[in-house]
Amino acid sequence: MRKRSLARDWALKVLYQVDIIGATRPVDVILQQFFENEEEKDPEVQDFCRQVVLGTREHLVEIDGMISQYATNWQLKRMAVID
Repeated sequence: MRKRSLARDWALKVLYQVDIIGATRPVDVILQQFFENEEEKDPEVQDFCRQVVLGTREHLVEIDGMISQYATNWQLKRMAVID
């Protein structure tokens, strides 16, 4: 898998963990634990994953607004976490 594809795959997994765990652990701690458990240790992959995760968290209200705008007949709170 290419580096950016791998980083996006990791970011999805980390964001899922963040949603499931909630505010019990900081995002940086979740990221670090995730990286420690992966065999791939490429700093480029880790850095891009971190950028995607933190950028998503930073713009979550805007992203949720866009999803709500285009998700016809669905409310965001009714969607599964992974969706």
